[in-house]
Amino acid sequence: MLQFVLTALDLIGALDQEIPRGEKREALVEWIYGLQHSMTFQPSAGGFLPGKGLIDSDLASTYSALVCLVTLGDNLERVCRDQCKQWMDSLQNPDGGFRQLARLPATSSSDLRFVYSAVAVHHILDLPIATHQRERIFRYILRMQTYEGGFGLHPYSEAHGGYTYCAIAALHLLSALDEELAPAARESVLRWALFQQELGFSGRIGKPNDTCYSFWIGAAIKSQLLNGFEFVNMDLNQTYLTAMQSPYGGFGKQADAFPDVMHTYMSLAAMTLSVTSDTDPECYSDDKASEREDALESVHPALNITHRALRARLDPRG
Repeated sequence: MLQFVLTALDLIGALDQEIPRGEKREALVEWIYGLQHSMTFQPSAGGFLPGKGLIDSDLASTYSALVCLVTLGDNLERVCRDQCKQWMDSLQNPDGGFRQLARLPATSSSDLRFVYSAVAVHHILDLPIATHQRERIFRYILRMQTYEGGFGLHPYSEAHGGYTYCAIAALHLLSALDEELAPAARESVLRWALFQQELGFSGRIGKPNDTCYSFWIGAAIKSQLLNGFEFVNMDLNQTYLTAMQSPYGGFGKQADAFPDVMHTYMSLAAMTLSVTSDTDPECYSDDKASEREDALESVHPALNITHRALRARLDPRG
């Protein structure tokens, strides 16, 4: 939840106002570091816990913790990188995927969500991934592409917008889209993704539009660098998202749904895709959204972090 709150505030330019630099922000950073599972006497130590009182660190929580820290302007120097790397290595299953928790057996089901989380954590912390590990990740991801074109939870399962995002974003962060996804497979996933748009996007064939998929699928198309984003009707998507804004504030998944922080962030992030020019570090200093005072910050479509936060992290002056 904290990730969606912080990144949504960052997108609308309200982070410094609501969580000003100083004691309040430092306390929040300390709370996040308090969740780091760094007990050296535990073989499963590494990563971040989901919350106080819990005993297992997990990949999704570790990714979220790092996104929060970067958004808050932390330099990540206190992250136990070596321990985190060893812990993540222990989570890779023989099939090339990743499981959520270290205490689960290696025969536990892998999941594209955990693959994406592991790849994103490696990327944010600038951790190396051995060649044999990369090859196993590639094989696992490619096995999840379905006959429909998108990616699913298991081989031969139904294609799903969230899993498709995880697959495409992970390949992009590994700089492997061109070499690992054959042209026919790229065309197939792009076709599937584009056909999910009605007004906004649906996550699966035959399902109603849902605001979160305007980001999951829109960002997957953006992250592919296929020149396919020009085929997305962003005007129609923006109209749909605006109509999903709740009178209570925020956005819900659909017009009759109560707003929640996840769909609020996803809706705002989706609105920025038309102004997010690239996903490479060189574009962090070229944020078109900053040209207008009322504009949203742009977001890195494969990391879910604003370019503002990424620029601040790369800037040696902080």
